[in-house]
Amino acid sequence: MRPAGELVASCRIFDADSMMVFNGREINLKSVLGVVGALVRNGDEIEIVCDGPEENEAMDALLKVLGV
Repeated sequence: MRPAGELVASCRIFDADSMMVFNGREINLKSVLGVVGALVRNGDEIEIVCDGPEENEAMDALLKVLGV
């Protein structure tokens, strides 16, 4: 649960919609329950989409947390 919390906390501070696409579903990255409920496992491929005035900053923060 802690990794999901770190991921959510890293994007909540930015004025941007942050979404993860996994198994054909869009998950709001500002929702801990959404992230945990996605059941993403180590090694799974996901797509991250940020849209808004601070989308670049949000994407940079998310990629840093993900270790990419």
